[in-house]
Amino acid sequence: CDPRCHDLLRASVGRGCAVPQIGFELQDEEGRVCGEAEMAWPDKQVAVVLPERAEAAKTFRERGWTVFEPTANADEIPN
Repeated sequence: CDPRCHDLLRASVGRGCAVPQIGFELQDEEGRVCGEAEMAWPDKQVAVVLPERAEAAKTFRERGWTVFEPTANADEIPN
């Protein structure tokens, strides 16, 4: 994943979170990619989206996902 996510990845897994999917593609009802996250926990609808992908973050949120930036505190990521 993007190096900006490495600390969050290590910290979240270190505190017991499952290993996320890297390079997750959110699909719409027709199977088209409508948003990309650097890391995601699809079963929890949690995604980490890079700051320059504000439109993708908006799409995830509109679909009920919780979205974090790579600078988030790992304690905020649900186990």
